[in-house]
Amino acid sequence: MGILDGKRNEKDIATIKRQEAVLTVYSKWIELYQNEITVSDYLIKSGYRDVVIYGLGWIGKNLLSEVMESSLNVKYVVDRAISMRDGEYKGVMCYNPDAKLPSADFLIITVPSEADDIKSKMRKKVNFPIQTIQDLLFVIEQEILCRQL
Repeated sequence: MGILDGKRNEKDIATIKRQEAVLTVYSKWIELYQNEITVSDYLIKSGYRDVVIYGLGWIGKNLLSEVMESSLNVKYVVDRAISMRDGEYKGVMCYNPDAKLPSADFLIITVPSEADDIKSKMRKKVNFPIQTIQDLLFVIEQEILCRQL
């Protein structure tokens, strides 16, 4: 079984695309951070207080750490790996996406490769704004560019 094997090749390509999406997020996030701009600051300035993070992968854990260092409140985290009994991570309640989810101000999806599908599903479950981390970083970047013009 080598790289030319059809099934193996498709799996490798999917993995590379997922990793590329994660790296793109980190690249943009680091660029903003180097300019002393954080996601947390943007959310606070936008009037949000209680946020939800969807996904406890690398991006989700790093966003959770950033948000926990701000005046924002991480109301809870959503992740498919959480059992239906729910749980806790770093003192924050965790829910499975199939659970009844409490109300909050804003939900950030931190799974770039599945963001559109997750966003579609979450729109049916919650009645507050939802944004992917990619879109959120783009919006922050665009606001900065508009201020510089």
